[in-house]
Amino acid sequence: MPILENSNLLAKEGITKGGYIISKSPENEKTDGLIIATCSEVSLAINAQNELNKIGKYVDVVSMSSQELFNNQSKSYRDSVLPPNLTKRISIEMESTFGWGKYVGLDGVSMGVYKFGMSGSADELISNYGFTVQKVVDTYNSL
Repeated sequence: MPILENSNLLAKEGITKGGYIISKSPENEKTDGLIIATCSEVSLAINAQNELNKIGKYVDVVSMSSQELFNNQSKSYRDSVLPPNLTKRISIEMESTFGWGKYVGLDGVSMGVYKFGMSGSADELISNYGFTVQKVVDTYNSL
C-alpha cells in the first residue's frame, strides 16, 4: 500500500490524542460509516475503504492507537472523530474485541480474534481469522 499523503502530519497531530481520522471519505457529504482500526490494521481498513468506494459506500477510516488517550479528549474532539450520526461502524484489531463496543455501538461490529493456538504462516493466520479486505467489505455491507 502506498504511503498516504500527509500521513506523517496526521499521525503527528493525532497520535497524541489516541485516535484521529487518517483517511476521509472521498465523498464527504455521502459518508455513511466508519472503519476504526488499530495501528497495523489501518492499511487493511484503508484497502477496504477503497473497495467500498468502488461500490458507492463511503466511510472514514479512524486510526485508534490508544483508547485511553482518546477517552481523555474532549467530547467535541471525540465526536469529530467518531460522529454520533454515523452508526455503521466496524472496529478491526487482531486481538480481543474487548472494549470496542464503546466505539462501534449497538449497530456496529468488532472484528477480532476469538480463539488462539493456531499455527501457520502470518498470511494464512491473518486470512483464517478473517482479516481480509473482502471480509471487512462483506461485514460492512451486512450492517
